[in-house]
Amino acid sequence: DPRKVDSDGDGESDATDPTPLNPQLNELLCNNIERLNQLANEFLETHPLDVDGREYYSSRGDYVDEWLVFSYIRQFNEHYISDNWDISGGKIDYRFVSYVYDEAPDLYEYFKTTPNYYCNYYGEMGDLYHLAATLCGLLYETGSHDHDAQIKALMPEKNIDALCGWAGDFQTAMIDAQIAVGEKADYDTFKKAMDDLIGCESKEKVYKKYPGLEALKEKGEDIHFPKDDMYTDADAVNIFFLIRENMSYNNCLEKSLKYYYSVGYKNRFTDFKRNAIDNIDVKQFTELRFMENGFEAIQEEALMHPIFPGIVFGLMVKHGDKIIWPLFKVEKDNEDDEKVIIIYTFTKEQSLAAYIAFSDYLKRMVENEGNQTD
Repeated sequence: DPRKVDSDGDGESDATDPTPLNPQLNELLCNNIERLNQLANEFLETHPLDVDGREYYSSRGDYVDEWLVFSYIRQFNEHYISDNWDISGGKIDYRFVSYVYDEAPDLYEYFKTTPNYYCNYYGEMGDLYHLAATLCGLLYETGSHDHDAQIKALMPEKNIDALCGWAGDFQTAMIDAQIAVGEKADYDTFKKAMDDLIGCESKEKVYKKYPGLEALKEKGEDIHFPKDDMYTDADAVNIFFLIRENMSYNNCLEKSLKYYYSVGYKNRFTDFKRNAIDNIDVKQFTELRFMENGFEAIQEEALMHPIFPGIVFGLMVKHGDKIIWPLFKVEKDNEDDEKVIIIYTFTKEQSLAAYIAFSDYLKRMVENEGNQTD
């Protein structure tokens, strides 16, 4: 079938590849994102920013058009338009969604039917909607107008950003590990489960190895932090840093994306480690307690705020004398189809095992990039 010919081997067939003899990962995707960016700038010139009597875009800072682009892409997956994503990544502006549909219906169809992108020339794929949602979280500053300023007394922006991507997947992988080996698992058992989960290349092998996770699969759930999630989380961080570095250019987004998927992706984990991991306490995300601003550190008047006790903007939960990470609180259906709240707790040994497993995986990926030949 001539429609499937890929002369330059970049995963894009000649029929849709903008430059079929010049290899460039995700070239059509990058071009269409740039078209979205042009529409975003046109939209911002013709539509008032004041929505419902408030500056709707005040939390997007210097990244208004880039945020509009990725919020548009993320809304094609209903998972990324929940209340928690509105808090951490900003509410979707459906005026812009309608604007794109009217001005460029082909873009609407393209992003609606393009859930994945190429991570490398080996054909490994990442989740485009996951990438877009994580970038929304990084581009958006939580709490400056949508929510009460108390949120910043509870969780720093860098931790909210991390939970939108790699840290959120890391914490849900810890829950998967506990489901797999039990809440009383020792260090070695828990470490092995985390090793099997983080960056796994075959979900089916993991399901077969751990019957508890197989049961989750039957309920339509999925394991977290496989290799494609690792790729996507790293890409989001690295692309955000490129956008920030290229802000002085008119074609900032196009320049950042095309550089990353022609050169930058080759050092994906090296750059991710430098950009995200080296400047944050990773181990805090493995503890039940929210470590950086603990319960005792919050002023009494903050604790008397109407949002306490209970869920704080969906981001934290007061549990006994601790404030716990939001993803360790899970709502599930019991055998009687009733909603029950589960608080996942981890021993010190399990916490350390998770931290070491993640560190070991990242170290291997960085070493692999150092040993690659081009």
